[in-house]
Amino acid sequence: SYLGLTFKKGKESATGYRLKDGKYIQDSLGHYIKSLKGSSFEFDTYGSGGIRSTVGDLYLFDQALRNNILLDSTSMSRAYIKKMLNDSSTIPYGFGWRIYEDSEMKSVYHGGGVLGYRALFRRGIKNDLNTIIILSNCTNLAAFGILNEINGIID
Repeated sequence: SYLGLTFKKGKESATGYRLKDGKYIQDSLGHYIKSLKGSSFEFDTYGSGGIRSTVGDLYLFDQALRNNILLDSTSMSRAYIKKMLNDSSTIPYGFGWRIYEDSEMKSVYHGGGVLGYRALFRRGIKNDLNTIIILSNCTNLAAFGILNEINGIID
């Protein structure tokens, strides 16, 4: 995993695509930027869109969180609590994690994407300790549909 300019490509980087009219066409920020032809638009993305990783590295990240290597258990439990707004309502978002909870289980997840790429990282934290990592080099991948199918297999 590394943080870098979105439009820089290493030898191991995947080319981004979009499904359009039944065909895959290239789709990426670099492709988009080139299409602006002479525009002064600059895109220096760090964090969102600028992090490149692999399923293996994200699994190691998951294990470091599960084993309290990066953060202690108190900090992790705070990250998994729905936040209260000024009007006393709550939103299903903790510190960096979207929260799903029902009577049987609790999981946290976060998705992301930029032109040409999609990611979804889901971690079960109560009664389901499975981690599901979906990485794609297709803008319009239905990651939540895939996640639901995987959850159906696990259940």
